[in-house]
Amino acid sequence: MTAFTGVDSQNLLDVMVSVQFILAIGENLISFAKLNLTIDLTRKEYQKNLPILI
Repeated sequence: MTAFTGVDSQNLLDVMVSVQFILAIGENLISFAKLNLTIDLTRKEYQKNLPILI
């Protein structure tokens, strides 16, 4: 394993856990960004359809 990754077999589990943690953070950030985009688009659509009161 060391020849391909540069990771000693004793540290492999720590590295795998770290990679999984980083991927989970990235996945949550992407989900959060998609949610914000959806909310923003919904808000704009709602504002566009509001009746104008004078």
